[in-house]
Amino acid sequence: MKRIYGACINCELIRDFLISIGDMRRAEKNGDIDDKFLKRIMLAVTHVNGCALCNWFHTRDALKIGMPQREIARLLDGGLEDVPKDQTAALVFAQHYADTLGHVDVAAWRRIVHVYGAQRALGIRAAICMIMVGNAQGNIWGAIASRIKGKPEPGSSLTKELGVLAIDIFAVPFMLVWAAFASFVRRFMPDTNMDREDAHGH
Repeated sequence: MKRIYGACINCELIRDFLISIGDMRRAEKNGDIDDKFLKRIMLAVTHVNGCALCNWFHTRDALKIGMPQREIARLLDGGLEDVPKDQTAALVFAQHYADTLGHVDVAAWRRIVHVYGAQRALGIRAAICMIMVGNAQGNIWGAIASRIKGKPEPGSSLTKELGVLAIDIFAVPFMLVWAAFASFVRRFMPDTNMDREDAHGH
């Protein structure tokens, strides 16, 4: 089922993604998340949020990098039977993160840190944050397109659509500046950081 979020939730998702960009870059640079692992996360989260655009895009890319059609289909249906065993915990967590909009159980996050180590766990969460934004944006812009065609999307509203449109146009630039400043602070003033191993969403 397509999950369509309003302006406030979109703001939260964008904020979480911007905060986690550095973790994503480190994970890719260090090889903590390879292409197939990343695509599995994308597909697992897309199943929860029901974004048709992300479904098409990530299915296409997964096929390009050699993922079997059976595995892709199962991931988009919520099944994890065909994924590598060492990635199952991350994908279950990804589904949990998407289902709770980042308000994950502390024990679930600590388990991911225990299984993968703090640095790789932060990379996994960053990948989840990235696709959460993609799903939210894909669904709301799809709803806007449907409304323009005279076919309003179930679960959406004009208020939601105009709110997200305003956020994308006016608020995101300021959030980008804020994220750059926050990244600077974390880099040069590490004593101001939260306990990143216990960070678990909001």
